[in-house]
Amino acid sequence: MGKTHNISIGIPCYNEAQNITHLLESIRHQRFENGCRIKEVIISDDSSDETPELIRRHFDETNPPYDLKLFHREVRNGETSALNEIMKEADGDFLVLYEADTIPAVNTTSHLVTPLLTDDKVGITFANPIPTSTRGVSPKAWAYLAKFLRMVRSSNGITRLGVTGRGIALRKNVAKESLIPKWVNSATDLYLPCRVLELGYKANYVDKGVVYFRPDETIHDFCLHVLKAWVGHYRLNKYAKRYLPIRSSFLSNFKTFWLLASHYPLEALSLFLAVFSIPMYAPRIIKKVRAPHWAIATSTKRYPLATED
Repeated sequence: MGKTHNISIGIPCYNEAQNITHLLESIRHQRFENGCRIKEVIISDDSSDETPELIRRHFDETNPPYDLKLFHREVRNGETSALNEIMKEADGDFLVLYEADTIPAVNTTSHLVTPLLTDDKVGITFANPIPTSTRGVSPKAWAYLAKFLRMVRSSNGITRLGVTGRGIALRKNVAKESLIPKWVNSATDLYLPCRVLELGYKANYVDKGVVYFRPDETIHDFCLHVLKAWVGHYRLNKYAKRYLPIRSSFLSNFKTFWLLASHYPLEALSLFLAVFSIPMYAPRIIKKVRAPHWAIATSTKRYPLATED
């Protein structure tokens, strides 16, 4: 019998009462065919709602075959602090990170870990995020972005456009050496692969590692997420160019964008409308931003639509 590899699941949380039990239930039903098992679920929580009570109740009622490490604080410290706490506490051979408002398909954890098992040079893997709704301008814009970024990842691998924090797997030693600096308060998903590459490992995109997410339902929240990404890229460019070995081909991305637009014109139009709204929403969004955290996109704070796997 081969060696059993232990997996730590990490979830940063902030007021996810509508989402967290659904994510925990999907984790409980994860399937493995590569000699792996979940050893622990680590949750770093700053919620002011009933999220921690729901987490404890779920574990008491379901009694899953793995441990819970729940770290709850009354004050919101931000995603960077939560991820660092999780990476420090993780004890498994591999650490898989999921955002609290997502639902991984039943084989996703296994798919994310497999490249780490089969290739010692791979230090981090990224999931394939798929939106669960295309109703409205903002969800259609996200649907188009998801298709576009999937094409970019599939053809070019991990690029500065192609990273996502919705589903990530890291080696234990890589996680311990990749703690996130405080100034990276809005681009953790970009920082991590750059740091892993700096350590001499490869970053892989895993198309079969599907993670479902509920897209922003409002233009305001869409603009908030885009601005957060832009600010994160700017900070990395300004403070740590050495962390940016990832490059993107503008010409290749431009061709891919317009090729996809010819097949999904309504979604492409929705993306243009959403992006052109950014100057209108930017002033009110920036006013709500204070270190070490960003304003919250409230329209995603609910259970993602039911999905079939």
